[in-house]
Amino acid sequence: MRVFYDSNVILDILLNRTEFVTDSTAALKLSEIKKVKGFISVVSLTDIFYLVTKNLSDKSLAISKIQPLLEIVSIAKADRRVAEKALNSGWKDFEDAVQYYVAKKARCKCIVTRNKKDFRLSEIPVYTPTEFIKLF
Repeated sequence: MRVFYDSNVILDILLNRTEFVTDSTAALKLSEIKKVKGFISVVSLTDIFYLVTKNLSDKSLAISKIQPLLEIVSIAKADRRVAEKALNSGWKDFEDAVQYYVAKKARCKCIVTRNKKDFRLSEIPVYTPTEFIKLF
């Protein structure tokens, strides 16, 4: 199964967000152990890098936390067609629309996010980390 992880799931882990880290870690672990093929977008990666660096106030430490992620997930491609679809999608948030169309382009079967409401126009099933791990 091909799975798209939204930025907030990854940030829960890297920033050790106490309330969410356990289930987000379990969801990503499914990619690490190869039960699912995980994807993030390059948009996610830039946001994650910025927020982790800002939170830790140390670029080198941020890189050391993010580097292992690249061994677990693949980077799904965004292109002009993804951008055009997102721009013309009618989604409230452009970034969420980009994430959605990147997930579709990568043929992901679901999106894992803590903010399901951001993806209410999704034709792909959307799960919270808690819901996703219950599938396994």
